[in-house]
Amino acid sequence: MGFKVPHEVINRLLPGASNVAPEDWIGFVGRADQLNMDRNGCYEHRNTQGNRFADEYEGTWLKKWVDSSGAQRLHPKEQGMVPLFHQLTRPLEPAEMAKSGFDFPSVPADQIQGEHKGVDLADLAKRIAATDLEAKDGDPLLLQIRAMADAAPAHTPKELEAMNQILWRHFARNVTFGAYENAAAGVSAAFDAVERPFAITREAGAKFKVHTKRELKELVVKAPEGARVSLVPIDKCERMGAVLGQVDIGPGGEGRLDLTQLPQDTAKLALYVVHDEDVAGPKAPVAKSRVSLPLPWCEFHWNLDNSERIARLRAGQPEA
Repeated sequence: MGFKVPHEVINRLLPGASNVAPEDWIGFVGRADQLNMDRNGCYEHRNTQGNRFADEYEGTWLKKWVDSSGAQRLHPKEQGMVPLFHQLTRPLEPAEMAKSGFDFPSVPADQIQGEHKGVDLADLAKRIAATDLEAKDGDPLLLQIRAMADAAPAHTPKELEAMNQILWRHFARNVTFGAYENAAAGVSAAFDAVERPFAITREAGAKFKVHTKRELKELVVKAPEGARVSLVPIDKCERMGAVLGQVDIGPGGEGRLDLTQLPQDTAKLALYVVHDEDVAGPKAPVAKSRVSLPLPWCEFHWNLDNSERIARLRAGQPEA
């Protein structure tokens, strides 16, 4: 039971309008860290007392104590905080790495301007878009990434460099792609990012790779109204940093968290959603979601195959 959360993180996770007062929660978290909890008989957890972390051992021990002893020596207010404390000291639910799809829109060739090492980018773009093969796929003035891959063998080294400039300058896109969803809890998260292709590498035959860089902008979270969403960076050694951002969800059911200032060593993001729910007695805070989101790649490539597309165009069957 090695999972642990720094006090400076767990102390801030309650909703802003929670029925549990922040000072009561902070006091409870600190007291749990000081209790003996039979730690002297457990070598693995002997040194976890007073370390300013809320850990899995503490949460599990408190839950067992309440379940087996009827919460002796705990005030009713403290007893009411045990379920949330146990939830938040459990290991995070793992999520799969989020990935966007290859759906870069075509770019009008007549919108491309500039030059690179003496190559006129506008002229190059129009030449690629209007070739006999590409003209069969709709508007001959629209430039596609797949068309640039087809055209690569017929261009000079300088023109190939210029094609990469066209990719970087004109095919950048804003994209939002799902990172996590828990329909039962009413919680979902998606990354909002800018993606820029910067090079095409041709493989065997009609196969090629589009090399791309991604810049994360925001995490878009949907959650129940009144919930507090917290984001915490986790490094490659599974250590949590300070709370990166928080948002209290309003009537629209959506919040946005800035991702442009992530610590350099961030490998994952811990996403916490805590909401006051109807339980036995008055409303009490409940962890609706506590999930670990792997950061999507900042540099990656798509493996694509143009064989079917080329065959279709040569047969006179443009894309619908």
